[in-house]
Amino acid sequence: MKQNIEFVKRSDIWTGKLTVKAAFTLAELLITLVVIGVVAVITIPGLVQNYKKTEYSARLKKFYSTMQQAIQMSEIDNGPLANWEFSSSSYDEDGIYSETNYPYMDNWMNKYLLPYIKYDKYVLGYNEINEDTNENTYHFPTVYLSDGSKFFISRGGCMDIRYDVNGDKYPNKIGRDIFWYNFCWNYGNNTKAGFIPYLKYDVFSRTEALQKCQNSPVYCSVLLEYDCWEFKKDYPYKL
Repeated sequence: MKQNIEFVKRSDIWTGKLTVKAAFTLAELLITLVVIGVVAVITIPGLVQNYKKTEYSARLKKFYSTMQQAIQMSEIDNGPLANWEFSSSSYDEDGIYSETNYPYMDNWMNKYLLPYIKYDKYVLGYNEINEDTNENTYHFPTVYLSDGSKFFISRGGCMDIRYDVNGDKYPNKIGRDIFWYNFCWNYGNNTKAGFIPYLKYDVFSRTEALQKCQNSPVYCSVLLEYDCWEFKKDYPYKL
């Protein structure tokens, strides 16, 4: 008796069984893509935020260490920081009023700080006067570091230093990518000379630092120092 058997190829073996291969329909593929998209929307911003926190924290630690080491080396050549020359005058060497006295600041930077740090570029400070409005724009002396960050310096009660962790990139906002510090010379009765987070001498606990940071981002560098330059969950600003 003759039997008819239909053979179907599966891989390299011939069998007498019919093989049925499953496949996704177009609808199923679209649903899968939508699910992947939703998961990405939910998770990617958090991953980016965590990456920024890690990167910014590392740069803040490095910058603080760099400045402390620069002071120590400069003091060998120039004596204790408390005795460094500091001018509170608002007039430059030609007797012209200048809110920041750039010639003095540039001389100060070249004497006390720049020889003791590694940097890619230093941009001199200058005043820019708008001829139409007669308004002054102040461009502060700026130092670009090799990791892409920068800091610029202005003269206040102490020397004010603003450190921008991502250089010229946006948002360029204090508390988000710019963090403020002081070079102080025994400012007031309760301040030791040194490189400190901005107005640290007005803050006496982490709780107070957090509250002040929430009210004014200039204090956020104080909060970060309390937290070992890391961004805790209660840090009030989105990076």
